[in-house]
Amino acid sequence: MSAAGRTARLRSLFILALGIICLTAQPLSAAVYEPPPTAIQALFGAAVFHDDSLTFREESTVDPDAYKETDLSQMPMLGFAAQYALAGQNSQAGFEGGLLFGWRSRSTSLTSNLEQTSVRIETSLWLLDLSMGLYASHVVADRLRLSLGAGPLLLFATYDGETEETDSQGDTATTDTSENAFGIGGYARAAIEYRLPDGAFMGIGLRGVTSNLEFEKGVDTSGLEGVQGFISYTRPF
Repeated sequence: MSAAGRTARLRSLFILALGIICLTAQPLSAAVYEPPPTAIQALFGAAVFHDDSLTFREESTVDPDAYKETDLSQMPMLGFAAQYALAGQNSQAGFEGGLLFGWRSRSTSLTSNLEQTSVRIETSLWLLDLSMGLYASHVVADRLRLSLGAGPLLLFATYDGETEETDSQGDTATTDTSENAFGIGGYARAAIEYRLPDGAFMGIGLRGVTSNLEFEKGVDTSGLEGVQGFISYTRPF
């Protein structure tokens, strides 16, 4: 091969190598992660509240000494949250709000010595948690997202109880009770999430709540406190 041919070949290889370097350098510069200002979260988890606040007493109508206390303080919870950043890129701060829903039901029974009455008790609790607060987050090494949040919340809850009593003669009487409750309080939370290849995040979080919600039929009427744990899926956009 002539010198001119070798020079042309080397020039072609150099241009090709330079093109490859430019193409590979572009993704590296684009890999620096800058989170979008808005995010939607799906939350799946459970809550553990102070047991006496959500322990309810149901008793027999024919025998006041025959009663049962049912603990409904542990329940699954699910819902969603939204975040909007007011400032920042890798580190952000802004507003967040969420809606969570929890429920629990239990069935128990007892026997009264008076007239040999058997008592079946069905109880259920529904809880709605609405919150709005401030949050701050930071993405570490383009992968791990750490976040904190806190703010006020509103709690709405409904308790239903059904007592079915059957005496020795086989006669059955049913008594229904229902109570609604509302409370104001606050929450504080912390979470850690891992960024997936598609840009979404998945992680875990803890959330503490306190409020003045109380039930007249509850064993403890001093308010409601508890801890919630969640698995989260976050989609920024």
